Amino acid sequence: MEDRKSNVILAPAQLHHFWTGGVYYLWELSKKYRVILIVDETYKNNVDFKKVIEAVNVLDVLYAPNRNIIKRHFCYANDFKRLVKKYQPQIIFHYEAIYSSMMYLYHWGNIVSPPSLRISYLTGMPAFFNFEQNFGSVIEHAVNVIAKKHCLPKGFCKFLFRARGWILFLLDYYILPFLFIRKFFYPSCSPFTFDRFKNNGNACFDYYLLYESFEKKATARIFGSEDRIREIQHPLKTVSDELHKVLYNFREENIVLILPSYGHIDVYQNETKKSDEEVIKLISLKWIEAISLLKFKFENYNFNWKLHPAQKQDYLWQEITIKVRRAYPDITLLPPDENAQKWILKSKVIVGEVSSVIWWSAFFETKITISLDIFGISLMDFFKNYEGVYYFDSLKSLTETDFINKCTCLSKSKRMLPTLSEFLEEVHK
Repeated sequence: MEDRKSNVILAPAQLHHFWTGGVYYLWELSKKYRVILIVDETYKNNVDFKKVIEAVNVLDVLYAPNRNIIKRHFCYANDFKRLVKKYQPQIIFHYEAIYSSMMYLYHWGNIVSPPSLRISYLTGMPAFFNFEQNFGSVIEHAVNVIAKKHCLPKGFCKFLFRARGWILFLLDYYILPFLFIRKFFYPSCSPFTFDRFKNNGNACFDYYLLYESFEKKATARIFGSEDRIREIQHPLKTVSDELHKVLYNFREENIVLILPSYGHIDVYQNETKKSDEEVIKLISLKWIEAISLLKFKFENYNFNWKLHPAQKQDYLWQEITIKVRRAYPDITLLPPDENAQKWILKSKVIVGEVSSVIWWSAFFETKITISLDIFGISLMDFFKNYEGVYYFDSLKSLTETDFINKCTCLSKSKRMLPTLSEFLEEVHK
């Protein structure tokens, strides 16, 4: 029976995105296909990753370099080609649809083997929903970190950020692909500067998979149309129970997990021209008030506070954390590099503002997922009316909510979307 299985190649993004998406795709695909993985070098020593690939009997794993751009392109041009030629995959899965790694992989899938079906998939909260504002927060955060670390003017740091981004873009999509395989690539937007270039990105893939109708409309604004963009059930809806029993040796506990988002306060500071001290005071006081109410709502729960890895060297968030911990010494501070997904699974209540971890938590109907839009910052209303999330734009509305008898309207809708397996059966008819 195993010999009759077709091969698929799965390239599941960075390790933290593997735990929100790739691992569930891998688990479901392994039931009907032999899976070859392409991952970066950070996966190599991860114990949980090794446990997963042993459990599903992965056929082969390619560990691609993730730092040196020349080594990466050498791998894309040679190792990707070798892998596709060796295994003749029926389908190639790649996270998202704008990266040069995807374009190389799909290129080889088209010319080395009988044409492979090219499928990209959404790995986290769709940044395309409000593209300019969302990535504006990423840029402001990066510029602030550089400016504070090196004591440089923000305007100069913003110039450096964009100049570096354009250099990397030209290398990644034009210069190096031409040197290695005599080909140029044309993404719909730049992952380095977040500039948009064209609206026919759908030609890069055969299908792009996501999970909600609003995600489809938002993504179509970047790629140019809804053509080839399909909604399915996130594979975690079908395989998570089975996977979690194998992978995680713990039970859900009475934990309130707080996951502040990064970047948005940098935009707020830039817009309002407030000083570091003013921003720190405002945000920390709001979090202290919110935690006070949450402690009343969830009595006898343990409270954990975890920053995003990008906030490790962020002066603003380090100072906010100090003030929150001073107000509540019993709060446990988790290391920013901890696996957020594992802690979400362990916790009963997840609290944040706007981030992929909140988006991911909302898939689990038994959890109370809370989005706080109480800071007066633009773009914090992403989860307003979002199924599966409690959204609050004031502390008063948080006070008045009965979480114990939570409203059933927050459960995810029962639209009959196809599973990943059903979708693949349909497109192979």
